[in-house]
This record gives sequence, structure tokens and C-alpha cells, in this order.
Amino acid sequence: MHVHALQNKDEASIFFGNVRHEYGGNLEVGGRGSMAPAALLHAQRALCGRAPPAPARPPCGCCCSLSAAAVQLASTLLLDRPTDWCHALQNMREYCARRNNAGSTGCQANGYGGGGAFYGRGPMQLTHDYNYRSAATFMGGADIVANPDALGDNSRDLAWRAAMAYWARDSNMLCLGKWGALASLPTCPEAARAGNVALVTRRINGAVECDKGTPSASQQQRVALVNEVRTQAFSLPALTTNLYC
Repeated sequence: MHVHALQNKDEASIFFGNVRHEYGGNLEVGGRGSMAPAALLHAQRALCGRAPPAPARPPCGCCCSLSAAAVQLASTLLLDRPTDWCHALQNMREYCARRNNAGSTGCQANGYGGGGAFYGRGPMQLTHDYNYRSAATFMGGADIVANPDALGDNSRDLAWRAAMAYWARDSNMLCLGKWGALASLPTCPEAARAGNVALVTRRINGAVECDKGTPSASQQQRVALVNEVRTQAFSLPALTTNLYC
């Protein structure tokens, strides 16, 4: 299913940089894991509407650090460059759910709409029941409100569909929303295509990260991860303006 194709390398680098940020710099959050070729296949189809090129060698087990994994994934998805196929999303659940295998109970204190069951899942860590309901429109009939854990299933492309709905399809969510202070702002895709990390951060997490004076550690990490994807995956120069909100 062609959900949305990232339009240029600037948009791709900011999208993948923010995916990396949501995992604290790591896509593979469970330590060592076996390669999950289905995860890459589903991501490719969801983002670009086509299957990835055939792997140069069979899938292998490896240690997947997100720094390396994001570069491999971005490279495969958007540039059709060869990849070692040793990296994939292994676990798409928020840390509060993974910690001590606590699940939704571990996330109750986060105050998510609908309760702890609607903790962050997927590449953009979708949270709150109202966002799950909005994203459900793009799930091809899968009921992610009744079964939010479906977004953490690597064997399906639902998490990537939800991520792209959040990024570029659903105006009920922050990236495209046009209410209140967001009404006059470019959307996430528009800002990203212009290389404006600050505006993307303002939309995704502005209430927490923006207008606080000195850029927070969180903002600094977003910028660093975006620039690492730009330079290592896309051979673009590091961004030096419109970095912090």
C-alpha cells in the first residue's frame, strides 16, 4: 500500500532522524536480535509503494544498533543502495512497556489519553487513544484501537502506515494539524523538505521542547540524529540553520 512517498532527501533525513530520536538513537531496542526481512519489506512498501531490491545475501542475525540500522534502512528504502540486510526494527514499543516487560501497566503514569494501553508504538511512537483512532483509518481494516499491540507487530506494516499517517496523511494529528498555534505553521513534510528541523520539532513536541531558552538535550539529540542521517545515508551537508525552536 502506497501510504506516502518521502519527496526529497531533506524530508527523508528529518523523518528518519526523528524516528531515531524516538528510540533514543536505537531502532533495535532489544539488544541483539535476528534480522527480520519482513520489517524492511513492509517499511519499503508503506513508504515508497514498492518492494525493496533483492538482498545481496540471505538475512543474518546481528547486533542492530539504531545508529547503523537507520542508515541501512534509509539507504535501502529511499536510495535503493545495497544493504547488508542485518538491521530491522525488532521491537516498536515504548521503554515504559519494555522495562521489566511491564506492558501497559508500566505506562499508566504517563497520562496518555485512554490509559496506559495507548503507550508509544511504531517508528514515530504513536500515543493516546485519539491518535490511534485517527491512524486506524489507514490500517486497512485492522482495529488498532481494540488491539493497540498490533502496531508493535514486526510481521505487518501497520506501524509504518501509522507513522506515515501521522507524518503526512492525517490532519487530526500534529504534523498536519491546522488548529490553534499550528494553523500558520508549515506541515511536517513542508518544513522537512526545506530542511527546517525546528519547525518539525515544534509540531511534534513543541509544548515540551520549544521556547525554553537554551536548546534542551532532547532537541540537541534530534538535530544530531538528523544530521547523521543526512551526512551518512544521503551524502548531504549537515544542517546549520533552523535547528532549534
